[in-house]
Amino acid sequence: MRKRIRLLIEIGAIYIVVSIALDFFLGSYRVLLWPALAIAFTIFGGMILSTIWERAYPQQTSEAPRLADSNDDLTRLEDVCKMAFEQDDANAQELVSKRIRSLAFVAAAHHLNVSEALLRDMAENEPTSLHLKIGDEVIFSALTTRSLSLKKWHPYSIQACLTRIEDWAT
Repeated sequence: MRKRIRLLIEIGAIYIVVSIALDFFLGSYRVLLWPALAIAFTIFGGMILSTIWERAYPQQTSEAPRLADSNDDLTRLEDVCKMAFEQDDANAQELVSKRIRSLAFVAAAHHLNVSEALLRDMAENEPTSLHLKIGDEVIFSALTTRSLSLKKWHPYSIQACLTRIEDWAT
């Protein structure tokens, strides 16, 4: 966003310089000055509109969606989930697994009012005491499992897990 604003300011500054230069060189020839200013206005107006148009309507590519091309987190998450479940991409499955585990740690830390670092330490060193403290199998398995096996999971069970994590976060 800042890049586009900077570009618009640069285009405006160049337009002002061009207008001043045209007025300086063609000021005594009004017959040439007005058409030259009209042409400059049209050119720079088109440049500004194209910059705004790119922001409002980005070009759609026909290629498969890639993670780096995504504009926002929800689109990126949707792309990762599609790759994990529809295309059986191991890297995407690992990424979804890590995100679920990270969300589980944040929700459990919020619910139990302890630090996330303490929960991670307990998951590593004292899983039995963590299990007693948590008391919820879904959250406990999300916290203690290094890599959730998404191949075994159905998307509805992941949705149920995320719903449980949401409940714990509120």
